[in-house]
Amino acid sequence: MHQKLLKSAHYIELGSYQYWPVLVPRGIRLYTYEQIPVFLKDNPYITDGYRAYLPSRLCLKSLFILSNETVNIWSHLLGFFLFFTLGIYDMTSVLPSASASREDFVICSICLFCFQVCMLCSVGYHLFCCHRSEKTSRRWMALDYAGISIGILGCYVSGVFYAFYCNNVSFTYITLCAFYAINSRPLTPLLYLRYIDDIFIIWTHGKETLEEFHHDFNSFHPTINLSLDQSTREVHFLDTTVQLSDGHINNTLYRKPTDRYAYLHASSFHPGHTTRSIVYSQALRYNRICSNPSDRD
Repeated sequence: MHQKLLKSAHYIELGSYQYWPVLVPRGIRLYTYEQIPVFLKDNPYITDGYRAYLPSRLCLKSLFILSNETVNIWSHLLGFFLFFTLGIYDMTSVLPSASASREDFVICSICLFCFQVCMLCSVGYHLFCCHRSEKTSRRWMALDYAGISIGILGCYVSGVFYAFYCNNVSFTYITLCAFYAINSRPLTPLLYLRYIDDIFIIWTHGKETLEEFHHDFNSFHPTINLSLDQSTREVHFLDTTVQLSDGHINNTLYRKPTDRYAYLHASSFHPGHTTRSIVYSQALRYNRICSNPSDRD
């Protein structure tokens, strides 16, 4: 059994240590701060123990290895089980023994459920932040923030309810307060896309609020100074022209005035498949961007 364990795991070299002092499943290795991708570089003072470049299956397996995310993962996972246990105990023992009302059961359930969602979302992010896809990692980060918001909502609903408990405030009023708390956030774009320093948004709240949003966006940091190109008909984003016509969004190819149409020469000293793939890749580009079949001709 011990020999099988050694075959399925290996020691890895890490940072200033000759070996990281744990056995790691084969296919998973730990990295130093200098070796990880840019989107994982949050804290340069954490120098060792990073997981990176992992598919989903190995992200799940990394739950049982020692890394610099182990405490984050397990503290939130145990927190989830704690709130889950508290929920069962409160619903089956504490509240019935106190002759609690139906509203007490609902509010307690909402509060504990929100905390459980918050814990699970954080577990998911800290577990899958090392995914090889930056897009997947960012989505889990967004889900983590959403979980934090849900946890805050649980505190808000229960706080308002029990703050006015002696005044016999109706549960309907509490529900309206919670609904207002969710929908009182600032205006946001209907769609937000970004590629490095180019941003595309769809705004449905009017021109004046768009300009206010643009001003607030640029005021976040002195180095942020984005220009605004707005239109109710068409805008250019990267190599795409996005058009709005009769309530429908259409795309077509956009060529910048500085485009020189510089492709590889047929006699270039490149592998044959590289030059041959130019025609295919350009045709594929046209097919993916142009929503109108006539634009592909």
